[in-house]
Order: sequence, then structure tokens, then C-alpha cells
Amino acid sequence: MRKAALALAATLIAAPLPGWAAGYLMYVGTQTDGGTAAKGVYAWRFDPSKGTLSPLGLQAEANNLVHLWAAPNGKALYGINWQRMDNQGFDDTVSAYAINRKTGALRLLNMIDSKGLPPAESKLRGGVDQVVLDPSGRIAVACNAVGTLVAFPIEADGKVGKPFYIDRHPDDGAVLHAGHRVGTMVHGAEFSPDGKWLYVADLGLDRIYIYRVDAAKRSVTPFDTPFITVKQGSGPRRLQIHPSGKFLYVDHEQESAVKAFRIEGGKPVEIQSLTTIPPGWQGRNSNSEIQIDKTGRHLYVANRGAKDSSIAAYSIDQASGTLTSIGFTPVPGVPANITIDPTNRYLFAASAGADQVIALAINPGTGQLAVTGPVAKVASPGAVRFVATP
Repeated sequence: MRKAALALAATLIAAPLPGWAAGYLMYVGTQTDGGTAAKGVYAWRFDPSKGTLSPLGLQAEANNLVHLWAAPNGKALYGINWQRMDNQGFDDTVSAYAINRKTGALRLLNMIDSKGLPPAESKLRGGVDQVVLDPSGRIAVACNAVGTLVAFPIEADGKVGKPFYIDRHPDDGAVLHAGHRVGTMVHGAEFSPDGKWLYVADLGLDRIYIYRVDAAKRSVTPFDTPFITVKQGSGPRRLQIHPSGKFLYVDHEQESAVKAFRIEGGKPVEIQSLTTIPPGWQGRNSNSEIQIDKTGRHLYVANRGAKDSSIAAYSIDQASGTLTSIGFTPVPGVPANITIDPTNRYLFAASAGADQVIALAINPGTGQLAVTGPVAKVASPGAVRFVATP
């Protein structure tokens, strides 16, 4: 969400967190335009012996680095940039950084235009929304509001190579309710756990696109059935696949709903749709992110309310894949991103409106959330990503 924050801070309030199994770095990307004091990517260190978070400060200056992804080997960090420097011939880009896992320092490797458009259209405003790596770390895909899914090779040194596959979705003129968007808008991507499938949400066309993937051959190809269509005006935004690979879950930004799909031979088949809004809630709302915990037992969706925001929690039936609501937890500001830490103990919500990243403790038995974790103060956070330390 491109909402300017009003304050900045670079301090951390932390309470003891017992039982951390390993050390981690937490990176937070920020929105830097609109008067915010944020400057790029900030880092914190998790100390497993003391159970604390320690601020490491700004690690890379970058324009609007609002979504992050870490290489599976922990050696590189990838992000998307909005409104990248025009004097360098870029609009929106994908950036790659080398990670020093001992110090948390980031070193820019390269950046590349995200949209994969021909030169005549290269200045077309794209609004890149997400970058995701496949489980092997060989392929990165970028989702663009101009309707392109772009696949890049990840080189041996961690750099992002030139695109090897571009799929520009036809602009069929789908209209979201309230007139928010007309036409194609590729907004989210998710690889299957085995890396053989890629599912992509087109928020503007109300479609889920399906691709076969061969990471070793750097190959992405449309499935026999290239896409499925969901409820008109629902606006599918982000996706998560169950650890078993059997079920797909999609949050729908405009409908404020989460839909469950059973995957049959690669094709998603809708089995359920539930609201993400708390009972009795009134007012405008849209969803941002969706997450499944490491056990595959619980699912979470972030609600961006006009006045009040919350995290909706659900339990997952392991046999059928269906969801059951288990509660709604209010959070301050507007949660642009939610991420579950590698230990599965906390859900971190990046709240741009409140200038903080707040950790909500996950009850391991019920999956319910409680706002008891540490708070990282940072201006206009947009993304959170964890990397294990040596």
C-alpha cells in the first residue's frame, strides 16, 4: 500500500523470547516516497541465547523497496522497487543484494527492469507488486500491474539475469467493484513445494493462472488450462500453497475473502470461500497478505481497514483442506505485509500506518494470535524477511 508514514524511528522495544532454536536476521523494506523518513532496507538481529532483537540500522538505501524475498541458501536478498530512478532509464525494478550473514550488511549486486516490456513501452508505469523465488533458488518471477509475469534466471553470483520468459496477460477489461481497477493486474505468485508448478493471481481479470516449471532448464510454460476464473469483482491478490502441495489458498482484496482450492492434476478447484472480516464489522476493507504456518495447520490473512485493521486466523482441515475461522486480532495501523518467522512462534505484521513491525505470538495448539511479541520501530514498513545466521 502506497501510504506515506508520518514519523520515523530506528529503535527496538524487545521482551525476552524463550526457546529460539537458531539465530536470524530480520530485514524490513520500506516505502520512501510521500514524505516518509524511511530510506531503504533496515535490519535487526535475533539473539537466541538472550531472546532479544537488536537493531542493526539501515543496510541499503533504496527507493520504495516494499517487498522482499530471500534466496533459499541465505546468501542474497531480493526486492521490488516502485518509482525507480528515471534518470537511469528505469521505472520499477527488481533488485538483488548480497547478504553478509555475520554482520547483516547488504551489498547491491544489480537491478533490472521488472516489466519485461519492449523498448517502446518501457516507460509504461508498471507498479511491480511482488518478486518470488522458486524453492531451488534458480528462478525469480516478478508480478506487474501492466499485466506481465516475468521470469528471470538467478545467476551463480546471486544477480538477476535478463528475462527468459514473459507472459503478458490479455487486457480483457474486467472491472472490479467500486471501479477500483479495469483490466489486467498481475499481483501475486506462489511456487508449489516441489517447484514444478507456479500459480499467479491476476487481480484485475479475476483469474488464477497456472504454469509448469522446470527450474533446472529455466523453463516456465502455461498449463493446458492456462487459468481458472474466480468470482467477478473479487480481486485475487496473494496466494499460499499448503505444505502438502494438495491445497491452494488465495486472499481476495476487493471481496475481503479467502478461498480454498483443491489441486487436481495441477488445476485448482474451488472448494470454499470465507469472509476475512470480523462479525459486525462495518466500513471499507481490503486484504493484503496471506500466510500458512510451518505445520500447515493454520492460515492468516491481513485486513486493511479504513479505520480498524486485523489479522484473520483459520484452522486448516488436513484431509479436506477446508478452513474454520478461529478469531480476529486487531492490529494498529495498516498491515501491508505479514510474515511468519522461521521458528513458527510469531507472526510479524508490517504496519505502515503505525510505523512499526509488531510480532503476534502464535498459540501452537490453537493457532490463535496474541499481541505479546516485540515491536520494531521503523518508518513506513512494507515487507519483512528472515535469514538464518551462520
